[in-house]
Amino acid sequence: PVTDYVPELKGSGYDGVPIKHILQMSSGIKFSEKYDDPNSGIFQMVGAIASGQSIEDYAKTLVSEKPSGQSFYYASIDTNILGFLIEAVTHKSPAQLLEERLWGPLGMESDAYWNTDNKGNILAFMGLNVTARDYAKFGRLYLNQGKWNGKQILPAKWVADSVKPGKDYLKLKNLYAPGWDIGYQYQWWVPAGNEGEFTAIGVWGQYIYVNPAQKLIIVKNSVDPDFDPRDPETVAAFRA
Repeated sequence: PVTDYVPELKGSGYDGVPIKHILQMSSGIKFSEKYDDPNSGIFQMVGAIASGQSIEDYAKTLVSEKPSGQSFYYASIDTNILGFLIEAVTHKSPAQLLEERLWGPLGMESDAYWNTDNKGNILAFMGLNVTARDYAKFGRLYLNQGKWNGKQILPAKWVADSVKPGKDYLKLKNLYAPGWDIGYQYQWWVPAGNEGEFTAIGVWGQYIYVNPAQKLIIVKNSVDPDFDPRDPETVAAFRA
């Protein structure tokens, strides 16, 4: 359970929820990720941060809606809980750990910037500002099963496990649009198919698409308010 490592979340909707379920967006937390609804959870969270509340204090107010590990629902706050976990276990912020474990070893070419709340806490769910070339390097790390210049930066088993849906309910169908056939696992989206593809998808159309069979990496930056229903079309374009 995540609360074994982040006891501050005891009594919240995350109390007793396994880390794996949070990785899979299956926490069961009551949260709405509707970007066109000013009353949704995502708007309330961003509003709370903008008004000076810390992301940690906001997370403590959330309650459970259903048992974890039973169904998929994308909730940005789940990713921030993983940020709390990283900090609790390593005693370093996600930004510090990123710099030490990935940014330096991968020889990233530009500085990156990560948004914080007014208390200085990293907003793990958003605002990681990176050049397209450096995002492509991150894609190459995963294309090479976690290896970089002959050195294993990430465990190969972790990479393999993170890009294959582990449960049937994570093989998503018609999620955001008819014909949607893109599953999910550990923070990666996984298009159906036999070439082992996977993609990061950020709000309004940011992508790191990796196709190991084709040895292909595509980074796409966008400003598209209708990106969700267009994801299958975007994947089709990447494949073409």
